[in-house]
Amino acid sequence: MRAVVGLIIVTLAACSSAPPPRPDPRDQHEVPAGTDGPPDDPTIVEAIVEPKPRAESRSKHGNPPAYRVRGKVYHPLADGTGYKERGNASWYGKAFHGRLTSNREAYDMHALSAAHRTLPLPSYVRVTHLGNGRSVIVRVNDRGPFHDQRIIDLSWAAAAKLDMVKQGVAPVEVEVVASPPADDRPQSVSYIVQAGAFSGKQRADEIAESLKSSGVDEVYVESADTAAGDLHRVRVGPWHSLTDADQSIDQLKRLGFDSPRLIVE
Repeated sequence: MRAVVGLIIVTLAACSSAPPPRPDPRDQHEVPAGTDGPPDDPTIVEAIVEPKPRAESRSKHGNPPAYRVRGKVYHPLADGTGYKERGNASWYGKAFHGRLTSNREAYDMHALSAAHRTLPLPSYVRVTHLGNGRSVIVRVNDRGPFHDQRIIDLSWAAAAKLDMVKQGVAPVEVEVVASPPADDRPQSVSYIVQAGAFSGKQRADEIAESLKSSGVDEVYVESADTAAGDLHRVRVGPWHSLTDADQSIDQLKRLGFDSPRLIVE
């Protein structure tokens, strides 16, 4: 067993130069302190037109029955109709401009958009600043904010419309004005644990075989053609219980894998 574990650790170290998988859009709101902010040349806010609310089709991405961030599981709503909540709003800007949102659109800090943890994507909501009475309609196309004291993360443009850019965080009321049709599909969830991703298929196969020899069940290699080139992901599962997935993560950590990744499908 020690020899097998040693092989896994050495192999992982040798693969450190492999290109990383595309970042998960749900985690994109994490950047070093002080690197985010408004655009260098702000657009005239008054010229930004509010989106027209309509019931769009549910996005193919960003609407899983459940997903997990920082150890907490979130369950997106099947229907956003009637949603209304009060809490704090924050905003995100140039550090994320052009990066993918959770439904695989490019984030545009000059557009009136927002991130929400559970509303169906895309939804349209009216956000009202409870401190000054200003309101704006935004299109929700992203997941976040993953902060217990905030309920919505606005684009820079939306925050500017509400006059809360300098304030950073403001009390708001969020009300859905248009949402995709109710999702009546069976809400079955599968959990997959990714041990690592490698540029070489042979190396990925070696890691998978080593895991099997170490007693890890349901190991397989999934290959994909990405913008960074061929990527071969060593995965374990699927599991239909989050408890089973967590046990798989603990097992991989004991075998020397520092950051097994949970994927919800």
